[in-house]
Amino acid sequence: MSIYETRYGTGKRRARDKRLVTVLASVFGVAGVAWIVAVVFFSPAQAAGTVVKFTANDVGSAQIRLQVEAPLGSRVLCGVSALNAVHASVGYKQIELVQDHSVVELDVPLLTSEAAVSGLVESCTLR
Repeated sequence: MSIYETRYGTGKRRARDKRLVTVLASVFGVAGVAWIVAVVFFSPAQAAGTVVKFTANDVGSAQIRLQVEAPLGSRVLCGVSALNAVHASVGYKQIELVQDHSVVELDVPLLTSEAAVSGLVESCTLR
């Protein structure tokens, strides 16, 4: 031990600082793992919908085949929209269904105000 360390006690402070850093790192590590576990295992169930096929019947109507994925037996509310060439909504319909399978495909007819070129599932939520 040098005279400096004896006089001012830097060796003791260094050991105390190392312990403090180790304890803080351990606490933050355990908190981080607990947060990850909570997010992964305790997140609420979700519903999702995707457009499988779009058919423009004529200027005033279209048909969208959509696939809805949600927990079995849940009630799902989905908003389906028909879009024109500039991606503006020209038709909208809300459908409510009860999931009898985890993945359900269904055809949704839509009335449109002008010619539609694509379809979009705007939202799917559990009720």
